[in-house]
Parts: sequence; structure tokens; C-alpha cells
Amino acid sequence: MRLRNDLPTLMEFFQQGVAGFQFSFYVISAAPKEVVQSALEGIVPPENIFGTELEFDRSTGEVTSIRRVPAGYGKVSVLEELEHREGTRPDRTIYVG
Repeated sequence: MRLRNDLPTLMEFFQQGVAGFQFSFYVISAAPKEVVQSALEGIVPPENIFGTELEFDRSTGEVTSIRRVPAGYGKVSVLEELEHREGTRPDRTIYVG
């Protein structure tokens, strides 16, 4: 399965599930969160997307600060946060990068 082309099919599989199993799907990207949400609109719920969170100057539109960067160890931090939120253990987490 080519993930990029078949992501809607994969999401459909996760939503239908398998008897006795539950799947939670999240996207963790170092790209700006708004860019990832736009690219995956209608495929992955926005609340399931973790990307770089930037703050912008309202008058110039320039980046004024970075709130969160899920890159490098930042991705591990997001994974741990999600495991805690979902009540799962690391041996029940699949990360594809």
C-alpha cells in the first residue's frame, strides 16, 4: 500500500476496525500544523494532527515564536502524550516514519 496515495483507504480501515480491536490514528509532523491539516483535510480529523505550532504577528504575518516542534525527540514527547491520553502502552504503539 502506498501510504500517501492510499491514506483514505487506510483511514476507512481504521474506522471500520477489526473485531475486538480498536485503532487510533494520529499524524505527527515537523511541518507547520496548518499545512498538514490543509493537506489532510477531510481525511484525518484536525484534532489528530500534531505539527509545528507557530505564533504570528497579527499585523505583519511574520512568525514571532514557536510554541511546539514535534521533530526529533519532540515526536517521542507527542507519542508519550498520546499513549497517556489513550491509556495505551508503548508495546501497543505503531509509529511509521
